[in-house]
Amino acid sequence: MDRANNLDLALVMCPGWGVIQPPVGISYLKGFLQNSGIKVKCFDLSLELYKVFPEKEYWNLNYPEHFIIPELFRRDIFPILEPFINIWTEQILSYHPRVVGFSLFSFSSAVEKNEARFNNSGWRSRSNKD
Repeated sequence: MDRANNLDLALVMCPGWGVIQPPVGISYLKGFLQNSGIKVKCFDLSLELYKVFPEKEYWNLNYPEHFIIPELFRRDIFPILEPFINIWTEQILSYHPRVVGFSLFSFSSAVEKNEARFNNSGWRSRSNKD
């Protein structure tokens, strides 16, 4: 496989982040790394889920309980999230990243617990909470 078509790093913003402000943490990191010659791409999965999610108020950062309380997450978020996990995984892997980094927040803990589904694709991930 031609190394020129591969990414060094894929940065993934996990669902549970508000859509009013962009995920500046991974954006700043991308810019810094690109200036150092590293091939980086950001994936904002929070925004992607928001686009298809029927209950937009769950993205109000003042009321994050649907991403914190596992029962609410399983009942209200995960049934809509689950079909997209494989789609997003294939999209990210199509860039052949050497490393995949996940940006998680304390209120995306329920998402983090479901991150293992990404690992079924044969790549490893390490998560650091912002």
